[in-house]
Amino acid sequence: MKNANQPQWTQELVFEDESLTLKKIPRRVKLPPLLEQARDMQFENAFESPQKIFLKQGRMLADYEDDYRYLGDPVRYYPTYQSLTDAELRGYFTWRTGARKGEPGEPPLTFVFLHAYELINNIGVASPEEGYDRLLELRRRHGPENYRVEWLLDRWLRDYVIYYGLDAKLLGEDPQIASNQCLTVIERIAEAPRDDVLDAIKQLAPKWLRRSKFYAANFEDMDEIIYRVFKKMSAHYARGHKRTFVEQYFGRTMADHIHLFSSAIFCNPLERENYEYRIDSQHCYKCEAGVWSVNIRQISPRGLRKVEDLLKSIDSFMRLAYAYNHPVKCENSTKWVTSLIQEEIAGFLAEKAAARQKKLVIDFSSLARIRADAAQTRDRLIVEEEAALA
Repeated sequence: MKNANQPQWTQELVFEDESLTLKKIPRRVKLPPLLEQARDMQFENAFESPQKIFLKQGRMLADYEDDYRYLGDPVRYYPTYQSLTDAELRGYFTWRTGARKGEPGEPPLTFVFLHAYELINNIGVASPEEGYDRLLELRRRHGPENYRVEWLLDRWLRDYVIYYGLDAKLLGEDPQIASNQCLTVIERIAEAPRDDVLDAIKQLAPKWLRRSKFYAANFEDMDEIIYRVFKKMSAHYARGHKRTFVEQYFGRTMADHIHLFSSAIFCNPLERENYEYRIDSQHCYKCEAGVWSVNIRQISPRGLRKVEDLLKSIDSFMRLAYAYNHPVKCENSTKWVTSLIQEEIAGFLAEKAAARQKKLVIDFSSLARIRADAAQTRDRLIVEEEAALA
């Protein structure tokens, strides 16, 4: 019987008898004893942090190998051993076993991240150097196909070098650190080698120089002007300003709080509390009472554009001085800078002209000696020829 107050859609439903069947519960995968022991750690150490439990489990399973056939594709955010099912756990260690033997296959991203967490905590490696190489290999194999993997591993590789105190040269590919090192060279322009200064400038602002046909045809001359202009500008700011040339363009170095290995399961395996990692005289990472900070200059796009504009202005005035057929607009509107560029170009061209003139000067005092030597040689040849005919 229908109820007048019952919604219309429920009045049209017809309920019939249906047999009840129990759904099959997936059979639990049998775990080897070592994996069972690692599983139990969570309960045995219930009052410890998840990071400490992960580190203990990882060290226990550092050399574990498996050969379980697993075809799933699990999805876990911040994966740990405990977050995986038994089948997934065995599947992970089977993949890791193959990866260590050079057979990485195509693992789920969950497995890639779990292995990265092991490596940043130095699990399963004999030294930090080996750990760095393994992380680099993980990035090489699985980074290009996934931007997030590549981006995170790049950050973790930088943090790995800092945390484990590896050679600072390994940080050369980090864009921010590489840019800061270039600026340090430019700040020391008074004593830095000329080629180092030019390399630093070109790394900071390579766009215009790569495009300029004039630079390609006259790079030696233009490099000299670039070096002279930057050196004079640096000296100008050092004499009469509170801020250096680099600080005018990019600001001062500043301390900023950071989190090493952010977006990862990191367990502070070395238990660092007070530690310092210095890249150069200005850039330093510090850990004080467990809190990390970095003293570094934030490279702004505005500063890079100013350097590009300065290079383009040098190019513009050099084209005028060399009567080049394709002029470009000067991008720098600061009068003393444009005047400085023109003065340096004029001085350089005068030096080149003087050098050419010096080569053309003839030493007339030596002409008499040259003639005398030539006459002696001629007379000797005549005598030898006459003797041969006699």
